[in-house]
Amino acid sequence: MLETIAAIWEVGKYAFDGYLWAKKKLSAIAEHAIARVERVVNAKDSTEKYIHIYGVINDLPKVRVKGLAEFDEELNGLANKHLSKIELNEVHGLVSGWDGIETTELNVQTTDFAHVQAMRERGERPKILSAGAVLVCPEKRCILVHKRSESSATYPDRLHILGGGYKPPVMYSRIDNPGDRSSLEFTMIREVFEESGLILRRYHEPIAVAQELDTGFIQYVYLGVRVTALQYEQLEANSEGRLLPVGFDELVTKLKDSDIWVPTGRAHILIWLGLGAPGAGLFSARFDGKTAREAFDEATK
Repeated sequence: MLETIAAIWEVGKYAFDGYLWAKKKLSAIAEHAIARVERVVNAKDSTEKYIHIYGVINDLPKVRVKGLAEFDEELNGLANKHLSKIELNEVHGLVSGWDGIETTELNVQTTDFAHVQAMRERGERPKILSAGAVLVCPEKRCILVHKRSESSATYPDRLHILGGGYKPPVMYSRIDNPGDRSSLEFTMIREVFEESGLILRRYHEPIAVAQELDTGFIQYVYLGVRVTALQYEQLEANSEGRLLPVGFDELVTKLKDSDIWVPTGRAHILIWLGLGAPGAGLFSARFDGKTAREAFDEATK
């Protein structure tokens, strides 16, 4: 009985924490954080830009699948050459008519990974829809990041948030694959499960909306999704890498070292800090003695 009451208290406490964040007017805080993050991650001395952050929202747009994407003959030929090299030719969602945080409905067309690779080979940056999360374990005072494997095609051996591409529903001749249906929340939950073995749920966390400029990915990232102490003990590695805890007291030091991060992963964790570290606890968490906003200012100097 006491265990049941304790569990209800934990969920209720976290849900209330999320409710408070959802009701706050985040625009002024978000604008402050976004400007700083883009300046730091998109280094001034480099022509390469990694991320454009459109804003922070509380409610996700619905996803509407509008059929199969059509391509010209040249691109179809390039895609056929890629097919022989791809072990799993997964279906992706290409976003059309997208304008950042003002979008209330996401229109996507389906395509396969071979065509995505072909577009990139031709110098295009396809707008692939994706979702992810900054995971936080308040009891263990850490966030959880994904350390990519040494064989990863992009940013090998770097730290990143958990997440990946939206999977559209696909109708085969005899099998109906529901994919992620119309829900980016399901995309986030599925991707976290695939990469960690954890089944999570969200409680009104703010969501960063961004585009990864070097790949074209459209990103919806939940900022501060909670991992319980029990779930923390059940973390699993996978073929793409392994999960690592980054303690609150070492986070600022690590965030200042751009060489160990996937740029967009670093950016979303910085935004999370800039918003006051939602999900880090009902009362203000400390980062080596600093408040979340003080830690953010230190990490983005």
